[in-house]
Amino acid sequence: MYSLPIFVSTFVKMKKTVIPSFVQHIIPWYLENKRDLPWRNTQDPYSIWISEIILQQTRVQQGMSYYHALLHQFPTVQDLANAPQDQLFRVWQGLGYYSRARNLQLGAQLIASEYQGNFPKSYDEWLQVPGVGPYTAAAVSSFAYDFPKAAVDGNVLRWVSRYLGSKDPIDLPGTKKNIQLLLDDWIQHASPHVFNQASMEFGAILCTPKNPHCAVCPLNEECQSFKNDWVDAIPVKEKKIKTSNLYLYAALVTNQQEQMMLEKRPPQGIWGNLYTLPFLTFDTEVPMEEALAQLNERFPNPNNWKLETPEPIIHLLTHRRMHVYIFSNLLDVMPKNAYKFGSWISKDEAKGLGFPRVFEKFLTHKGHL
Repeated sequence: MYSLPIFVSTFVKMKKTVIPSFVQHIIPWYLENKRDLPWRNTQDPYSIWISEIILQQTRVQQGMSYYHALLHQFPTVQDLANAPQDQLFRVWQGLGYYSRARNLQLGAQLIASEYQGNFPKSYDEWLQVPGVGPYTAAAVSSFAYDFPKAAVDGNVLRWVSRYLGSKDPIDLPGTKKNIQLLLDDWIQHASPHVFNQASMEFGAILCTPKNPHCAVCPLNEECQSFKNDWVDAIPVKEKKIKTSNLYLYAALVTNQQEQMMLEKRPPQGIWGNLYTLPFLTFDTEVPMEEALAQLNERFPNPNNWKLETPEPIIHLLTHRRMHVYIFSNLLDVMPKNAYKFGSWISKDEAKGLGFPRVFEKFLTHKGHL
């Protein structure tokens, strides 16, 4: 088994005379088997940047419709920079990780103002754009401008670790640094945008996390994990993500004008700047009577509460498993400002707002969106 730092050091010494097998075998495989994705058929940095931000936490199949919707709604970087945030969130609704949308707009505003609408071309310049890290900077600069920087995402970390037979944890900075160094050398032997697309595609559809297609892999004769039966054991991660439970009790409160009570979340914290039903949160499950008692304190003159979700809606976040209960109530007509936690919102108004997916699905099902 290769020790990754030793392998990297050895390769650097040999790089002038050795053409990596990856370039010889995987790029031809990619050119024959690549998926037809719209952002691969353009060198427009705006389109490529939007696709990469979407795909940071989203599968290709799910992200495709959002990619087209964003470009339709905001066809230029200036349009995105000037858009009301609620409008952006409405288009983004359902993708989750809304910090991506906020950073996307901050990046658009930076490019529109400081770059006069001209996009950065180099890796280092892209790193100055909000929401853009080393992977995204390498991807956009190489796809749009053929800048020679390897894009290293989870798919790439996986196939490189398997190919080398490295059991160094891929979530350690040192491992990522070594793989970045290795691929930055390899990318010199090919067109950078083709190299990076091939590298990511190889990990995404051939060297997959489970049941990789080793039998037809062009690298199986050299892959150390395949030779030594380590495929299921690699890649290695040192840190385990701990998931905690969160119990959320929400209120769908309507009035006789068919308006509902909504509140806009603060910029920081869960669901920042999105609209939600008023809700309470607890770290442990509480009796329904206790949750209802606290909801009664928030609303004047409530009628009887109805539990809309006898079984909780399970909503998964990166580090949290949310158990969502939703109650409904019809309040008597009262002045718009009588409610101290939110605002009365009509159906037409609500259709233009951004909601977390869990509330958007519920409200759509109930006919409020």
